[in-house]
Amino acid sequence: MKNIEYCKYTYRHRKAFSYLVDKLIKDEKIRKEMEKRARFHDLDKMTLYLFIDKKQASSYHRKTSFHHLENNLPKTFYDYLEVIIDFECAGYTKPDKPLNAYDTISEIYRDRIDKNIYDLLINILRKYNLDSSYSVSDDRFGVDFIRQYENITEEMILYEILDYTSHFSNSSFIKLQAKIIEAINN
Repeated sequence: MKNIEYCKYTYRHRKAFSYLVDKLIKDEKIRKEMEKRARFHDLDKMTLYLFIDKKQASSYHRKTSFHHLENNLPKTFYDYLEVIIDFECAGYTKPDKPLNAYDTISEIYRDRIDKNIYDLLINILRKYNLDSSYSVSDDRFGVDFIRQYENITEEMILYEILDYTSHFSNSSFIKLQAKIIEAINN
């Protein structure tokens, strides 16, 4: 399987994302939306990894995903919350990105994004009590939860990708096919 290590990395990241949605989001309406997002978070990228190199897949994902600050796509509250949870879960699974969401936003993105967006992100962090520096390793339950995903198989990855592609409507799946072809050609 092409890019299997990147697929495993993303698989674990997705499990951390789901864990944090469950841990952080108590409001039923917000929780329902974020659980939907958690189900498919980064699966476009993981699917692209099967066909193209990591750099192309990651670049395309950042340009076309609403939960990335590097693009100019219009964003909703839920997109910004997904940004924050995405940053927050990195510390659980990505040794190369050990910062929590607050540190990532204040240290890396503060001067890269519009001040209004920065303030909005800080307010969301505050709402979920994530507005300080700390190590995610302090969350022993979360660390133990993620530890169960150390041995990821190709079958586990393929199951998630098949689930993802089978739950697209026909028009959306055609769009995914077009994304794959576009990414391969770029």
